[in-house]
Amino acid sequence: MTEALWRIVAFIVSRKPVADYLIRRAQRTPYTPIMGRHDSDDLYMDRWWLLNPYGKDAAGNQLPAAWAWLPSVRVHHIVRPDDDQHEHNHPWLARSIILKRWYREERQHEYEGAELREAGFTQAIAPTTFHRITEVAPGGAYTLFITWGQSQDWGFNVDGRVMPWRLYLGVA
Repeated sequence: MTEALWRIVAFIVSRKPVADYLIRRAQRTPYTPIMGRHDSDDLYMDRWWLLNPYGKDAAGNQLPAAWAWLPSVRVHHIVRPDDDQHEHNHPWLARSIILKRWYREERQHEYEGAELREAGFTQAIAPTTFHRITEVAPGGAYTLFITWGQSQDWGFNVDGRVMPWRLYLGVA
């Protein structure tokens, strides 16, 4: 899909009635929340499935989605900024659309400082893209997160090298 079409989709899904519906619908199918790092019990991000969930094996590794030819779609509620010192990547091709509120984000090699991302904003995310959320709106930000393609491992950019996430977070 072209960037112009993605912007139209983002405009539509970020309208209040549509965004509220997507969030309510997704909340019927919870996915693993992500808690804070560094021995924190604070919620970082809540996640719910909308379409084509994938599972995890006993070791926590991602399993393929039920229908490999369809994208997987989730709603994320980002409650607070990343508490990691380094930027991270994601293991697949992805698209993020902000449904409600805003956050500030740093993206490697794109600009100086953190850019404000508001409802209706959309962006592609490649496995080679490293980023970090530095500030979140009061009450958090809701995003539509769409992934597709072969999953890779993900990690953190530490001095120009990718450190596997388990090693970085000390869960290896």
